[in-house]
Amino acid sequence: MSNSTTNFQPIIYNVNQSVYIMTSDRKEKRKSNASCNSKASSSIANIDEVLQEVGVLLKRFLCNDFESAISGVNHRAEDHPYFHLLRAYFNTTKALITFEEDNLEYALRTCHEALAFADAHRRSRGLLKIVWSPAYDEYTETEAHAEICYATISAFIAVLTLMVEKSLIGLFKAGYRLKSSHDSLRESSAICDQRTNWESDLSQETFMNGIQILRGVFTLMTSHLPTRVLKLVQFLGFDGSRKYALSELEQALNTNQTWSPMAALLLLIYNTQVEYVIGLGEGNMILVASILDVYLVTYKDVSRLKLYDYRTIP
Repeated sequence: MSNSTTNFQPIIYNVNQSVYIMTSDRKEKRKSNASCNSKASSSIANIDEVLQEVGVLLKRFLCNDFESAISGVNHRAEDHPYFHLLRAYFNTTKALITFEEDNLEYALRTCHEALAFADAHRRSRGLLKIVWSPAYDEYTETEAHAEICYATISAFIAVLTLMVEKSLIGLFKAGYRLKSSHDSLRESSAICDQRTNWESDLSQETFMNGIQILRGVFTLMTSHLPTRVLKLVQFLGFDGSRKYALSELEQALNTNQTWSPMAALLLLIYNTQVEYVIGLGEGNMILVASILDVYLVTYKDVSRLKLYDYRTIP
């Protein structure tokens, strides 16, 4: 594991920023793909405005302004798949921290709602993909971003299903959702590699940012499986390189896009807690210190960051 320091600055959002988001007509999304393509630009707000608003709400949540953040995503939930994703993330985080049955069930329910919303906005091709490669430049901006939202929410559902349904059936359901998430992630990666007509650099970079984080998390999880199980999941299409997983998360951190704070938290948790619990020894504490040097300034009221700062003291 590399102990090199990283140079990055977090995105600073104006929390008081007001962004106008036009609502989409859900009935229009049930029409043909051609109709969806022609109406997408008028039914969904500009993607840059959406991403700016998502960044504002995410920062409020990370800065412990929970009521304002949750109220904001509830108000915007029907405007874009990213708001549904953010609401699913907020409720999943609360459920996994408290482990209360009601919170777990509510989080699972909101995740299923978010998944249905993302599925309604992503491009549906069915068996056509087997015949020929999709023309990703024909996707609307919303359809492209809905794919990575679908992949992320599916992963949330897999984790929550294991917590709620403590049975063999629950295990199979979680496995199915995890495979669905991985398939959607591969589709998102193909979109990222082949699509050329993004509306803005922010749209493209945020999309890539989400892929890097989800791909890093997937690979990091599989890298800790027993050797025989790891060989099986690699045969099914999963990677198992821990070095690659951490490099993906570090790249997501250094892009300084909407989801970069999430990459920072994941790296902090892994290097200060997971590696100790699993017994791998000391994590990359140089990286931890470099993250804290920046994020303790931006998120100075977040007590969890101060805990990680305490762990770096000799």
